[in-house]
Amino acid sequence: MQLNVKKIVVGALRTNCYIAYDLDSKAAFIVDPGYPDPKILNFIKNINLLPIFIINTHGHFDHIAGDEEVAHFFNIPVLIHLIDLPMLIDPSKNYSAYYGTPFAFSGQWETINGEGTIEKSPFHMTIIETPGHTCGSISILIGNYLFSGDTLFIDTIGRTDLPESCPDKMAESLLKFKNISDDIVVHPGHMGSGKFSEVKARNRHLNFR
Repeated sequence: MQLNVKKIVVGALRTNCYIAYDLDSKAAFIVDPGYPDPKILNFIKNINLLPIFIINTHGHFDHIAGDEEVAHFFNIPVLIHLIDLPMLIDPSKNYSAYYGTPFAFSGQWETINGEGTIEKSPFHMTIIETPGHTCGSISILIGNYLFSGDTLFIDTIGRTDLPESCPDKMAESLLKFKNISDDIVVHPGHMGSGKFSEVKARNRHLNFR
């Protein structure tokens, strides 16, 4: 299987939604559809992909607000860490209640609880628990890609001043990236992507360079 990744920037906070797919089988999954943007469904339909799940790196509204539309259209579940599940279904916890469009997911979900491999054929991905930005934040390592959500950006890290954030846990989470290969492409929740070698060179928060 050769994994391909399409980035679509969505919503007012310019969240990176990723569609990961295998052209041979047409199987796909969606990372963080943060807003119900027609570009997401259009891309999937235009190349006849077959999505099998959505996965959220954490529960803030700008990463989950498109879950409902995509999940309903394709009748697929949302995967989210157990700790952030309350954010998926409560507009006050995911902060959408304070931004004018309250969002609560009402479809199927599956919870992630712990690190390790998730196998949803043909995809085999490694879940890395990376709390800090939220208590249930995760990063997803699959093939040559790391989907790091709002934990790790190319030259900075996610906020740790929110009620559900923890600077100490963020510091511990960043250490989990120590053994990531330099040629892995980091796809964060906002802004640009880049190889991990570039992240190590530019990001002052990584203390293991």
